[in-house]
Amino acid sequence: MNRVTFYGRMKQLNQENPGEFIRKYRLKKAAGLIKEGGKTINEICTEAGFQSLSHFRKSFKEEFGVIPSKFIDAV
Repeated sequence: MNRVTFYGRMKQLNQENPGEFIRKYRLKKAAGLIKEGGKTINEICTEAGFQSLSHFRKSFKEEFGVIPSKFIDAV
């Protein structure tokens, strides 16, 4: 399957492109790690696959409506 076909199939199945799908998957993983506790936000950011803490915080807030450090209180 070539790149264009893959992109089209992902868009058709999930209504989002592969990059969005992966970002949401990583954010859900990060949310689970925050709920478990025991790790810092920086450790969770790295473990979830984000290289930049600021990008992680921005993406997390867009997805869940709160910054990662306030996520536990919001849930």
